[in-house]
Amino acid sequence: MLAKKYKLTTAFFNKNNSVAKNLLLSRQSSGFNLKVFDSPLDYSRFAVIASLSVFKKATERNKYKRMIYDAIRKSGFYKIPKRNIVIYLKPEIVGKNPQEVEVIVSDFLKKLK
Repeated sequence: MLAKKYKLTTAFFNKNNSVAKNLLLSRQSSGFNLKVFDSPLDYSRFAVIASLSVFKKATERNKYKRMIYDAIRKSGFYKIPKRNIVIYLKPEIVGKNPQEVEVIVSDFLKKLK
């Protein structure tokens, strides 16, 4: 599991629309959408959002969030400086095993370095 230090908090999303000003990059993949924001920190923070409309059960939402966080931890992408990354999961990711998810995430995040 990814350390708490590297996870975005709800305070990041509660700022009064100032988050949109720091948007650096927005990309789409087959399994998720990705938004990259600027950050003053020397490491990256991540948020994985699995909506209720995509995953009806909380256990499914948590399962796929854990897969994404684990892929980020294994590949070391949290060491990239000055980035806040938000990942929105899509329905296409349902049914993939952890190895497939890890390959998708690592290939996609390699392009950010």
